[in-house]
Amino acid sequence: MTERSLGLGMKSVKRIGIFGHYGNRNLGDEAIIQAVMQNLKKRLPKAELVGFSLNPEDTASRHGVEAFPIRRRSSHQKMTATEKDDAVSERVSSASTDSSVDRVKALIKRIPLLRHLARLCLSLLAALKTFFLEVRFLFHAFQYMKKIDVLIVTGSNQFLDNFGGPWGFPYTLLKWALLTRLVRARLLFVSVGAGPIAGMLSCRFLRWTLRFADYVSLRDYSSQQLLRELVGFKGKTHVAPDLAHSLLTEQVKPVCLPQSRRLNGLPVVGINPMPLFDPRYWCEPVDSKYKQYIGKVADFSQRLLENDYPVFFFPTQEKDQGVIIDILDILQERGSLSAPREDYVLTSDSVDDLLANIAACDLTVPTRFHGTVLSLLLEKPTLGICYYQKAKELLSVAGQAEFAYDHEQFQAEDLWCGFTKLAGDIDHVKGQIRHRNSEHTIALERQYHEIIELIA
Repeated sequence: MTERSLGLGMKSVKRIGIFGHYGNRNLGDEAIIQAVMQNLKKRLPKAELVGFSLNPEDTASRHGVEAFPIRRRSSHQKMTATEKDDAVSERVSSASTDSSVDRVKALIKRIPLLRHLARLCLSLLAALKTFFLEVRFLFHAFQYMKKIDVLIVTGSNQFLDNFGGPWGFPYTLLKWALLTRLVRARLLFVSVGAGPIAGMLSCRFLRWTLRFADYVSLRDYSSQQLLRELVGFKGKTHVAPDLAHSLLTEQVKPVCLPQSRRLNGLPVVGINPMPLFDPRYWCEPVDSKYKQYIGKVADFSQRLLENDYPVFFFPTQEKDQGVIIDILDILQERGSLSAPREDYVLTSDSVDDLLANIAACDLTVPTRFHGTVLSLLLEKPTLGICYYQKAKELLSVAGQAEFAYDHEQFQAEDLWCGFTKLAGDIDHVKGQIRHRNSEHTIALERQYHEIIELIA
């Protein structure tokens, strides 16, 4: 597809922003961004792409583009050497006044009225500081947006509030939608996921945001239904597959597996756990449920190892590494590991690394949504431990609904039964997945065509 065939006048397209809550080393989200950039560069070679992310430094180095933060960042996230020196000097100069401050604090603590007034003043000062810092950020963002012609919002789930409440994702999307309207740029939401959404303020923010959009597509029907019924958005929406399905994979080569592991001709199994209910990460942590989850994954892994199947664990983001360590601890205590622990882990620093690791496996058992997406993209028979409806829908569309297991209800025996069924029919299952992938390709080609026409 060329510019001429689309009737594009590229003089009207200067810069396209790729926006999302990415940049935190979540390779599932980065796979989406990489796919979008690959496809836009192929179709609009003269357009300049710009990243809008949580960590613009990471985005710039990872994707080779200019980048801008989507949120105001705290001072410790980015501090120059000069600023660090100034901070040290300030601490040294303030040390001499510490004793005076301590005396004032002691006086305030003794007088209840003064204590309440002090707390009120501190709260007001903090609120004022936050307000002025946000206004300053919005001013810089507005100036930057003047150079952007189109803002494409994508990157896994964007319509949610379980992490950060209404002032997290919903507010961030709303302020950028307003900025896009102010500079008269186009705003496109492309194959975005929705849910969970709990707060009414979140729904209101998202409803206002979507009213500014020129194009809205969701990656599954449950997300579309959520926006209509809960958020109350009545505008036109489309449904198209997750954009990671449009990654270019022709050059992917399987990684070389550790020589210390015995590869005996049996199918190689890749397991992708995640910190479900983990107090170190999860939005609603439940330690007992987390231990049940890793215990069941360890039980299944142990059974595979006892039957001589080569088993490897692969994370899709940094938070998964702690879960893998916990599972390996259980297996080591049981005496199930015959090689160094690190030889059971396939680590990834980039999307290409992750694809190479999955390509080395014959079957996968992912919990992460994009662990499932990328496994199916590479035509791997998949047992999915599903924590949201979206993952079950994904496997159902791929013809593997019977291999979608609820994250709380599944048992190790369930996985073993599903595994033995898949392992005995790998070629047939791969053919089913290949057929579904071709349908995803057609749907995404159609969507890219619609997007290009809107940009034009």
